[in-house]
Amino acid sequence: MSLKVVVQSCCGPEKVYGLVARKAAWILAEQLKPGKVVFTCLPRMAHGDEEARKLVEENPCITIDGCANRCARSVIEQSGGKPIVSVTVVDVLKENRQLMPRIQHLKALDEKGLKLAERVAERLAVEVDYLLEE
Repeated sequence: MSLKVVVQSCCGPEKVYGLVARKAAWILAEQLKPGKVVFTCLPRMAHGDEEARKLVEENPCITIDGCANRCARSVIEQSGGKPIVSVTVVDVLKENRQLMPRIQHLKALDEKGLKLAERVAERLAVEVDYLLEE
């Protein structure tokens, strides 16, 4: 298997920043760096799934957390992975305050939330290039 970058986002159910984190991971893996970035499943990691554990042990990892609790990072570390890059949506939002998503809109992101997810993904795409030495 060729080296890929593993991206793990938080789940953050019913949390707008968790939704932004998941969308950013999808944008990174499916739109910006397809074939170079793969997802992991947070519940599989948390339950010690051997295939998921092997994936994070053998590849560089990026975590995208919604908040300072950094649940995605913690699960990756507990599973034997070492996050090379870790970002929180809140940190990116501090630099882009105009992109504050509507908190009450939890099933789908509004336009600002989508733009915030794009900013997170764009920042991480640069890191992916560096990690894969492109």
